[in-house]
Amino acid sequence: MISMGKVARDESQTVRTNRRMAAERTLPVPRQVDRRGVVFMGAHIRLGTTATVSPRLYFHDATSIDGEVYVGYIGRHLTNTLTS
Repeated sequence: MISMGKVARDESQTVRTNRRMAAERTLPVPRQVDRRGVVFMGAHIRLGTTATVSPRLYFHDATSIDGEVYVGYIGRHLTNTLTS
């Protein structure tokens, strides 16, 4: 089970509008979900909070389109305003 406190529904405005940070979160999905084959995945789950890794799972909820939730990335914390 994942507690609600570990789920972020979206990224900050700063991350969404920063070209480099947004590109890291623009991940592949089937073309039936988005005709470009990619979507910005701001929603994520905080899998851990270790000092060096802080892993995240980024996902896109397409249940209203095809009944699926797509995982685009699992790994080290992506670049944000607090990273160098």
